[in-house]
Amino acid sequence: MTVVILTIGGLALRYIETRMVATAGETLALTAAEVSDKLDRFLSERYGDVLMMAETFSVQPHNRKFQSAYVARMKTAYPDYLWIGATNERGQIVVATDPATVGRDYSAQPWFQIVRNGRAVHMGDVEPFAVMGGPDTIAVTAPITGPNGEFLGVVTMRVGISGLEHVMTGTLLAFRQREGFWGALEYQFLTEKGVAFIDSDLSHKGLVNLIQLGLPSALVSQRSLSSYVEEEHLRRHVPVITGYAKTQARGGFEGLQWTVL
Repeated sequence: MTVVILTIGGLALRYIETRMVATAGETLALTAAEVSDKLDRFLSERYGDVLMMAETFSVQPHNRKFQSAYVARMKTAYPDYLWIGATNERGQIVVATDPATVGRDYSAQPWFQIVRNGRAVHMGDVEPFAVMGGPDTIAVTAPITGPNGEFLGVVTMRVGISGLEHVMTGTLLAFRQREGFWGALEYQFLTEKGVAFIDSDLSHKGLVNLIQLGLPSALVSQRSLSSYVEEEHLRRHVPVITGYAKTQARGGFEGLQWTVL
């Protein structure tokens, strides 16, 4: 009888543990998906902004006074933009929110060449922007065209990463308040290649590739849009539950295939 009772008790505890893990995992996966959706909207809005600016500049392609005032207003209205500029057809900056960059030649840059060669909008992955001292940014670029479709230059913006991190921290705060959970929470944003460009552990931000390190959540996110996994924490070597979700295309915006952990 004692053996039977112990067996039933063990099964009950295992069932409770399994359900608790599943509940926590599903909640974390939903939170990751919520963050991913907000990221998609944030980036889609930046996509729309650069298209609108390019269309406006195409109407007045040589009015530098108007263009200078326009980029200044945009930067004031949207602090997420660290720098905004426009080039001529040769890739030289003709107006910019930082006057010191006017005249610089960016014709060799991929964002200029890709748009010049026919792409409607180019959104680059995260990389340092040396002009502003090296902060991580996203380049968003669209062509300026003439009345017959001729290429006249580009409009290009640098979106700061801090705006993306605010999306995460704001969502986590809402999650804590909604779920009543105040335990330890960590998060990462991964590029398509697996590099953690936003990390709640600032000492490892941008220094690790979680796909190359074989982290299960990073690997499985390459095959599934959103779910959760039980895994071992790479640095603390303790069991954790990780919810994940991938960013997706939205409207005409193709997306960057990032992963939220």
